[in-house]
Amino acid sequence: MLNLIKIIIVLYLISLCTYAFCENSESTKSSVVIVGEIMFDSGIAQIIEKEGSSLAPFVGVLPIIRDADITFGTFEGVITTRGEPISNKSVVLRSKRATARSLANAGFDIISLATSHVLDYGDEGFLDTLEALSWYGIKYVGAGINLQEARTPIVLNAEDTKVGFLGYYRGSQFDRLFFASENKLGPALPIYEELEQDVIKAKSESDIVIVSMNWGPRVKDDIIGDRQKLYAKRLIDAGADIVIGQRVNTLQGVEIYNGKPIFYSLGDFLYGNYASRAPYGYILRLIISEKKLLTVEIIPISLSNTKTGSYLPEVINGQQAQEAIIFLQKLSEEFGTEFQIEDGIGIIKLN
Repeated sequence: MLNLIKIIIVLYLISLCTYAFCENSESTKSSVVIVGEIMFDSGIAQIIEKEGSSLAPFVGVLPIIRDADITFGTFEGVITTRGEPISNKSVVLRSKRATARSLANAGFDIISLATSHVLDYGDEGFLDTLEALSWYGIKYVGAGINLQEARTPIVLNAEDTKVGFLGYYRGSQFDRLFFASENKLGPALPIYEELEQDVIKAKSESDIVIVSMNWGPRVKDDIIGDRQKLYAKRLIDAGADIVIGQRVNTLQGVEIYNGKPIFYSLGDFLYGNYASRAPYGYILRLIISEKKLLTVEIIPISLSNTKTGSYLPEVINGQQAQEAIIFLQKLSEEFGTEFQIEDGIGIIKLN
């Protein structure tokens, strides 16, 4: 009887070890969600106050952006009640401190501040923004209190994968006083000759590098400029795994270059009534396996609802989702990029 018990115990221990081995041998998958431009205007602030919830603007997309290991977006404007509006701009953007709480509660881990509006309320507004984000545990890239910080990659963990982020605002190179320098705060200007060393540094600290590039002013059409292509490919050649571009209120196509995706402009995500200028928005969900970018899922969203007057993002399904993916594929025709479509989601599978 004693020997039988010993045999049972040994067999049980062997089964536990086998199970553990199988579990560890399976590759762990993780996800990074990326959204387009975010701008909290007065209307969105009113929604938060009316609903009494900081999550109100994100209800239509909340499961997607909350369930990711890392969620990233581009923030337009500043979070402050101080400072004076910059005198030479017709449109300035700022929001209250509740904005940072709303972003944190919705699941945002990191945002890019590399935009034309990051200094709308001067140094005070900029510093208040950094302080508000830090208070709620949100990291930022693409801007800083000096050039070194603005160009420093931020590395976050998605399960066992280290994901590095870089951000830039490609405004006018003749307006150097706007950008961060050795002793001045502001956004990071992408200098073509220096991009490679930034990406190499980020790659040395992480498994996957994501670069966000704000291309500056809105364009009248969806034509992708030669400089956009030049800079994006420079980043990929240097080691970036994906480049996410932003043109204000503009959607542009997708290119697969050397096996790596370039989204030339992901467009808006939460942008008040300005979002009505684009027919669709998209959320990207990056699926990571064995510390490599395996798949990009393109989830279509509506940005405005003419029936309700809402300008909040909401996941769309069925025929409308199919049309949204086809629309993006048409924008990508010059590159021959094709998406698989599964249950209303565009799929790009990478090597």
